[in-house]
Amino acid sequence: MKPMKNKFVQKVTLFVCMAFVCAVCNSQSHGGDIKAHYLDFGFGAGYEYGGVGFQASVAPIPYASLFAGFGFNGGAGWNVGTAWHILPKTTRYMFRPFIEAMYGYNLVFITIGDTYYVKQYYGPSVGAGCEMRFGKKKRHGVDISMRYAFWSSEAWNAYNNAASDARPATGPFGVSIGYHIEF
Repeated sequence: MKPMKNKFVQKVTLFVCMAFVCAVCNSQSHGGDIKAHYLDFGFGAGYEYGGVGFQASVAPIPYASLFAGFGFNGGAGWNVGTAWHILPKTTRYMFRPFIEAMYGYNLVFITIGDTYYVKQYYGPSVGAGCEMRFGKKKRHGVDISMRYAFWSSEAWNAYNNAASDARPATGPFGVSIGYHIEF
């Protein structure tokens, strides 16, 4: 693995780690009728949703969740992964930032001509985002995330050999947005 040469990346990484430690320490002091959310169902668009589709997650502890997404991206798409929440998935917080890692589809090429052809490429992706929950019980709201896909050499070759107007404009970077309900 190459050492981080970019000072900005080093500072952002340090900030995220410090924020996570502070959130963990802060969570030890809350009391009252704060409730954790253990199940989460949503629909949206992006890697976590398999393209345009659905996602389900379970949070065995308030700081981590496991998720699976299934949807349509020209064909059937899927992703599975885990998210680490800087602030716990409880009714105390309206905004809950997270970082995540997943595996599944991360590039799709669709050819429409004499025949309809879909080629999907699979691999790991990492990202960061924020859950924004609304209402008195903070049970529903929006998730927004940005991510970077680690494309395989086969996916990079397909990307580089495709016509410029057929390539994803953002390359291996992506954005996801969805609406969720928590239980």
